[in-house]
Amino acid sequence: MVQAREIKDRETLSAWLKARPEETRQLEAVTLAHRAAMRVLPLFVFRLGEDWARKRDLTALPVLRCALTSGAYMAHPAPEIKKAASAAVSAAVSAFYSADSFSAAAVSAAVSAVYSAESADSAADSAADSAADSADSAADSAAVSTAAWEAMLQDVAAIEAGDLPRSAPLWADQEPDWFEEAWQAAQGWFSTNLGHDFWIRWYEAAVAGRPLTGDWESHAQLLTDLALIADEDLALIADEDWKQGAEHVAALIAEIEARYRNKRDMVVQPVSLELSVVEVQKAIKVNRLTLPPTFDAIYGQIDLEIRRLQGINCWSSDEECEEARALIRRLTAMAEAVQTLRQSVEEAATEPSLPEAEQTKSLLELYAGHLKSWPRDNAADITDSVWRLGLSGLSVAGLTLCGVPMVAATGLAGVLFGGKKLADAVKAASDGKSLMGGS
Repeated sequence: MVQAREIKDRETLSAWLKARPEETRQLEAVTLAHRAAMRVLPLFVFRLGEDWARKRDLTALPVLRCALTSGAYMAHPAPEIKKAASAAVSAAVSAFYSADSFSAAAVSAAVSAVYSAESADSAADSAADSAADSADSAADSAAVSTAAWEAMLQDVAAIEAGDLPRSAPLWADQEPDWFEEAWQAAQGWFSTNLGHDFWIRWYEAAVAGRPLTGDWESHAQLLTDLALIADEDLALIADEDWKQGAEHVAALIAEIEARYRNKRDMVVQPVSLELSVVEVQKAIKVNRLTLPPTFDAIYGQIDLEIRRLQGINCWSSDEECEEARALIRRLTAMAEAVQTLRQSVEEAATEPSLPEAEQTKSLLELYAGHLKSWPRDNAADITDSVWRLGLSGLSVAGLTLCGVPMVAATGLAGVLFGGKKLADAVKAASDGKSLMGGS
């Protein structure tokens, strides 16, 4: 029997999978295949802006559909997804034959991943194909091939240890430079082609190992709803809809997402900040190099607590468990607000215009609204106090770097504690951070 440490190529990986317990084999195969394909997906997308792809009318949607469907099966292995998998494979065939040799392996990885969800009998071989194709998707770069294969082997080791990595970040270690460059280029293509906002959020959540909806249960159901075409009664996005293009599908996805958002989101009112657009404009100009890493730090702090809460398997009561889920949803919304704010600042010109400053001010007021609406009840007991202190200090730093007066920023961040003593500690902690270039 092949052990995880003995896997060296497509054949040994397939042999290892075929020796896995029958009751878990297909889900393990789909998980490996899906994650392998997702790691190299940007290598396909960013090349869609090249002349050869435009001449062939090649788009990302058929390949994205494959990845979404295999991810849906990985999250919620329901029998009805198999028909969705079959349709997704058929839709992606033309993309495979239209792709150049560089991109074809990445497309093949996605197709193999969804095929492993469709067929239990061939799941092991399909998963091995997907993993190998992900490594082959940049055969001209040994660094890419090695990183993709090593990441897959880490997933294999986790499975052999009894830990199916369905919700783990795509890269256990630091993301490779080539991946960051490819994803940045892919985002450029997504941004210039209408109908792909959801796909950016979906992919970033997968990379981070974070649910789109704030909790994994509703995340799994959302992906199932998006992929499902089992029959006309169950179909939310029918096969014909997928054929009508990204903008048409985006509108349908937005409707489906709204159902989940209406169930989970609390209304957050932006807080009116006592500063002018001109003051924000000046602050962005002075601190535009410091602001992106500051927002990255805020996002990282929020993501850290989301992961901690998601890792707790036993709560003292059902009520506390539900409060934790609600808090995860709140933190997820805060993380999305910070990401949008960072993007706004990063995209601003060296000499930010008044409209750019006005947009940043609106986003600041939304984030301030999240801080102000922080729950007063049991959230302080559920979240770690040291973590709250860190988020408060970082939030003060981010707000003041954008021109918010220190007193106002500290007051908003102090809501995370609700006590003057700890609010004073927040102010003291933020004093050092404001030296990073705040005005």
